[in-house]
Amino acid sequence: MIAIAVLGVVFVLVNRPEAATTAAPPAQAGPPPATHLGRVPASQAETPIENEHSHVPDDEPTEDETSRPKQSPSRSPKPTRPPSPTEPAQEARPAITEGNLPAATDLAWRATGDWQERAAAEESGDELPSVCLPSVTVLANPAHLFRRDYTLAASGHGTALIADYASDAEAEEVYAELGRSIRDCPRMLRRQGYLQPSPVAARPVPLPEGVVAEHLRLEYQERQSRPTTESIGLVRAGNRLLMVSMVTPAADTSWAKDPAGQAQDHPMMRTLPVAAGRLIA
Repeated sequence: MIAIAVLGVVFVLVNRPEAATTAAPPAQAGPPPATHLGRVPASQAETPIENEHSHVPDDEPTEDETSRPKQSPSRSPKPTRPPSPTEPAQEARPAITEGNLPAATDLAWRATGDWQERAAAEESGDELPSVCLPSVTVLANPAHLFRRDYTLAASGHGTALIADYASDAEAEEVYAELGRSIRDCPRMLRRQGYLQPSPVAARPVPLPEGVVAEHLRLEYQERQSRPTTESIGLVRAGNRLLMVSMVTPAADTSWAKDPAGQAQDHPMMRTLPVAAGRLIA
């Protein structure tokens, strides 16, 4: 019996499962798997890594923030953006004066001195400077406005107007409106009873860059009067405008040759470069 019991114990020991070979390996030391702190109670959350700022309250500035200047001394200030070419800065400009009006000697004809400035007693007052301007309101309220009148012997007369505006853009608008009014002049004159006004002949006048000018000319005839030629010169330089009108008999072409007999250009084409120089002086 004893032998049987011993054999049974040996049999059990031999056939018992080996726990050491199937058991899970012992846990290794180290941090647990990463877990979102928002889902773990504060008591079980991981301890954050400490550094020199770890114990500084969030609502107080750190030593580094209070000691560091707002801008590093070595950093250069941002450069000022230059004005855009399309938006030039408006410069203060002197106002025009009577000195910017063309002198009588600036107006060309056959020879220098043919034009004379009209005496003060003969000034035209509110008379329109041209039959092609139905009203001076086309000048659109300039900052300053000056006028001078001239006579050409006994055969003609002339007028010059200069004006300046608050900006180049305003002057450009008025310049364009003057050109439209003059080009529309034949239609307006027909309504007023003039006889067969001619179409307006327009010719650009070459001037230095930044100055625009043109010569506009037409013929018309009032009833029981001889045909008349009117030449109008327009100039714009920045915020300044010039208008010159010459009214002469259509048959008068004495200007075509100088005193030496040499052919020369139309008087307005010779007048505008000189008058433009005085306008911008």
